[in-house]
Amino acid sequence: NPYVIDSVSRWNDFANDMNTTTSGITNHGAGSYFVLASDLDFSSSTFVRVNSFSGTFYGLGHTIKNIDLSLGDAAEGGVFITLSKNVVLADLNVSNSVFKDIKSNASLLAVYFSGIGIFNCHTEGRIERENNLTSAINNVSGIAAAVSVGALIYRCSSDLSIKVNQKSNIGPFFGGIVGNAAGDYELKLLNCYANLKLLVFSSLADCHIGCMIGAAGNKKGNIRFENCVGYMFHSDTHNIPYVHSGALMGFW
Repeated sequence: NPYVIDSVSRWNDFANDMNTTTSGITNHGAGSYFVLASDLDFSSSTFVRVNSFSGTFYGLGHTIKNIDLSLGDAAEGGVFITLSKNVVLADLNVSNSVFKDIKSNASLLAVYFSGIGIFNCHTEGRIERENNLTSAINNVSGIAAAVSVGALIYRCSSDLSIKVNQKSNIGPFFGGIVGNAAGDYELKLLNCYANLKLLVFSSLADCHIGCMIGAAGNKKGNIRFENCVGYMFHSDTHNIPYVHSGALMGFW
């Protein structure tokens, strides 16, 4: 402690430790520190997602790249799936990565976030969903798909392409940084940048699209934006009943 990850095999060992409570580090990393000591290239290796993480992770500016993971409607897509209370994630890059056939929620970095903060993390890649899958797509983003507590997202960026080919009666939330911000708390997005490209090929229910946040259910807390820049492109929305899109947030 700190635990050093310096190879693809050691990343997968780390992920497998986090994904079990019967061997290795059994508390999902709570109270422990992890550092990424080199870039990791998964172009010729299978990537293992971290299903649950409760520690502190420093990427040290290194990059996880060339993830190509098809999930077959079985799970959420992301480097981290659940980041729980007290998690700090900093200085990590994800590049040229794609998560395909995701179940309902996906992010290039983290799916469910209820930690302290995400700092100086940058992502680039694609999230794809085809029509022959059974579950409805819900929250999709470049940094955190669903945020449920007060948190700080600072100096983060994402270049995200979303390709959706699905009919659904449930309206999805697409955000460059955060897909869905739910709960009464203070969420701060400071010095963030997003380039969001959305291709929708079949009818969806109400669609909420925002460069920073897709939608928020925050009624009592505050959402603070400062020095944020976003670019958005979305096409083929004429078959969608309602499209709520905004430079900062699609729907509140």
